[in-house]
Amino acid sequence: MVDLYWHSLSLSLSVVLVVRYVLTIRVNDHSGSNWFSCFNDVATELLGCSADTLALWKENKNEQAVEQAYNNATFRQLKFRIRAKSETYMDESRVKYQVMSAAPLNFADESRSLIDAIRKYQAR
Repeated sequence: MVDLYWHSLSLSLSVVLVVRYVLTIRVNDHSGSNWFSCFNDVATELLGCSADTLALWKENKNEQAVEQAYNNATFRQLKFRIRAKSETYMDESRVKYQVMSAAPLNFADESRSLIDAIRKYQAR
């Protein structure tokens, strides 16, 4: 993505490249694993830094900072909201998954919702 900025003092137009994420992640749970796509907002939240910052680190060969960003995003327990979309290409159907949001697990809230579900099931 490219942004244009007008400088009123110098009467000039400058082009600024805006780097954005298109991140593919593998997510595992008790039922197995799957590949999900994360776009800029969610990927920034997962990695903890903007795509511009990560690109700058890579450009400056700051491999330690890049590796630390990826390591901080690895093996975390998160609650995902996923969009599944079926696509057919050349008579082959497949499902694409996109992460709409990701948030750290709140174990107290999750426990309450499980207890409520169990109570509703017992009330039948």
